[in-house]
This record gives sequence, C-alpha cells and structure tokens, in this order.
Amino acid sequence: MRNRDMKNFEQVMKFLDTTHRLLPRLVPAIKHMKIQFGLKTMIIMWMLKEGRGMVHIVSKIVQFFPNKLPQYEDQCSQREMFLMRKNHADFQSLAQTLAINKEKLEDYIKNEMEEQYGERYAQKVEDRLVDYLHELEKGFPGDSYIEKIMKKQSAETEEDKFLLEVLSPDSSAVRKLLHCGKMQLMN
Repeated sequence: MRNRDMKNFEQVMKFLDTTHRLLPRLVPAIKHMKIQFGLKTMIIMWMLKEGRGMVHIVSKIVQFFPNKLPQYEDQCSQREMFLMRKNHADFQSLAQTLAINKEKLEDYIKNEMEEQYGERYAQKVEDRLVDYLHELEKGFPGDSYIEKIMKKQSAETEEDKFLLEVLSPDSSAVRKLLHCGKMQLMN
C-alpha cells in the first residue's frame, strides 16, 4: 500500500472482505466500508489515469460500486448507509463520465484529480487501513493454548503431546485440513 502499487490493492480488498466476513463485529462496519471505498476509488482513478480501456474501466466500476450494500445493512445506521450509497452513486457517475468522455478525463486529470484523489487522499486511505489493522490486531486475544504449546515444542501432558503430534508440519492431519481449507477458499 505504501508503494501505491495498485496491482496489490485488490488483494488488500480481498483480505479486508475476508476478515470482515469472518469477524464482522471485531471492527465497525463503517470503517471497513470507508477503506474499501477508498481503495476502489484509487484503483478506478489509477485505471483512468493510465488510460485503461473504457470497457475494462466501466466493468470494474460496476463490480466495485453496486447499487446496494447488503453486507452492511444490519451493521450500519440508516444515515451511514444513505451516505455510503450516495458516495457510491456520485463516484460511479463521475468515473463513468470520465471513462466515456476523453476530453473531460484529460481536463479532470490536469485540473482536479490530484486534489481530489491524489497523494493526500491515498495517505488518508492508508491511515484508515493502518488503524483498521491495529483494531483488528487488538481484537485478537493473546496466544491461544495451541500456539503456546507449539512455541514450547514440548508436551507436559498427554493431551499436549497429541496436539503437538497432530500439528507438526509433517502431520497428515494438517495436510488434509489445509487441503480442505484450500478447496473451500477456491469454491
């Protein structure tokens, strides 16, 4: 993120979506929504600035800015939902206009893009992401019982010994579990 490598932003978005889906109450949904919005707008603006194809840009806009945000409905206030829908619609309209009208795009890049979606905007999104990650980290408890046993690498009880055996890197149980998890993620 700090390098402003837009190619990695979608991976960051996937990570944020996954953590939010798995732990929806750990960090307020509005924070998640704002960071996702910021990352999406930066990707679209980068695509416009780089002169990506109109069809590719418009399809990304449709993908990133749906009319509804059902994943947040029960987690945000009506006002927050209204504002985010409005922000989505306003940005979608701007970005589609710029993708379709090359003259407006050139003028926008020259006169407004840096002020509205430039380094200051990117820094604010990055700051929000860092805050989000800190909140996420604070929400996780210290080492779990299993992590403590694995760090010790020695078992005091039969149960601990069994856990170490199952969790060892060459354990077939772990390989099967990881394989199942990988298959689950692919679906």
